[in-house]
Amino acid sequence: PQGGAGSRAIRSYFREFGTLRKCSRQFWVVQLVNLLDGVAYFGMLTVSTLYLSETLGFSDSKAAYLWGACMAVYTATGFIAGFIGDSLGIKRTLYLSVILLVVSRLVVGFTEAKAAVIPALFVIAIGTAIMTPILISATKRYTTKESQTAGFNLLYFLMNIGAFLGNFTIDPLRSLEYGNRAVFMLGSAMSILCWLSILLFWRKGIDSVDAQQKKINGENGKTEWEPPWKIAAEVFRESAFWRFMLFLVILVGVRLVFEHQYQVYPKYYQRTMAKYLVAAPVELAGTLDEARLPDELVVALAELDIPLPTDVEVIVNEANQRWRIELPDQSYYVRNDGDQISVYASDPPIGLLNSINPFIICIGVIISTPIVARYKLFNVMFVGIVYSASSMLLLVVYPGWFCGWLGISINEGYVVIAILQICLFSLGEVIWSPRLYEYTAAIAPPGREASYMGLSYLPMFFARFAEG
Repeated sequence: PQGGAGSRAIRSYFREFGTLRKCSRQFWVVQLVNLLDGVAYFGMLTVSTLYLSETLGFSDSKAAYLWGACMAVYTATGFIAGFIGDSLGIKRTLYLSVILLVVSRLVVGFTEAKAAVIPALFVIAIGTAIMTPILISATKRYTTKESQTAGFNLLYFLMNIGAFLGNFTIDPLRSLEYGNRAVFMLGSAMSILCWLSILLFWRKGIDSVDAQQKKINGENGKTEWEPPWKIAAEVFRESAFWRFMLFLVILVGVRLVFEHQYQVYPKYYQRTMAKYLVAAPVELAGTLDEARLPDELVVALAELDIPLPTDVEVIVNEANQRWRIELPDQSYYVRNDGDQISVYASDPPIGLLNSINPFIICIGVIISTPIVARYKLFNVMFVGIVYSASSMLLLVVYPGWFCGWLGISINEGYVVIAILQICLFSLGEVIWSPRLYEYTAAIAPPGREASYMGLSYLPMFFARFAEG
């Protein structure tokens, strides 16, 4: 942009938020819950498969199947959660979601008993699935026509601030003695804050005079409770619903790409970016539990010109199934990779890498919003979807091509590839993802916003299950 157009776009973006001054207190409570739960949710999402492998001891494939099942339950619940939200109301549904999340995250954070943890992971999926469409529905319901665009921009902006903070805290949390469980401990604290926010700051009397509800029941009509199955039957009879379903089918592919970021990337970072040295059969893990290196590993490292004394101190982090060997000039990481013991000369900053995407989104949404507003909503979304999906092509580029050009190692070449892919994917997401919320809310009939938001989970159901 020339002539200060970029700075004008940023000022224009934040000036739009001025229209939110007239929004009710409920709107701001919803946005606070959105931010706090974003910290908990995205942190958990990044370490989920690592938690199942490193902390609970599942193999890569079993961890993937289990988390895929959790995500299938998440999206199946989200599919019907909108009907529940429209039936119970926003406040009651938020309470239900937050209580489920507080209990389940506490269980996962403070125990490693599989009999308790596995059901708790499914409850986390259910609680999050109930919350998401309600946050979006409430954003529409508690904003005016003039402030609605700004409301959705703020919703998406705060969601990505939460994602950035959640991922940014992962690396220091995983270095604690609790390992991956520390991420869930932080999540449970965030859920408690969400509960307190609703309890202390929500005010009665808004839902009963809600303008959208008046449209359903009539200005002088008596508000009656509608069961979820009745709402679902009405939605299924609407032609707009079936057009919406067709559009969602198109989104399955790009949602599959989106899921790579959380289900696959953390392990991809570990396998490709760490300087891999040597591996040994998993039976050697017993000696590591005794905080000493197996003789076989010492010999293998010596063959790589890394002489280690057999009595070297091994710092044990059992929660993460990782051990650190501290030498004067280098730290080495010994990790249980499910079917073998592997030694690395570095430990990639998984949280930092996964925080790049929300950081770009936060900045990109500010700059892009005034630009994309000039174009048709559907066309903008289509272009963004193509950018995001095509970013996966970068991951099949051989990173060795960068080594001679940039003078870097093969491991650092993988870092370059991953960052380029994240940037291209984020560029597309900036364009299409905020518009999906706006598009869904725009076509939903009055009083059926939560139902349509829940239905928008359909592509995620297929993508997350297939990804796992």
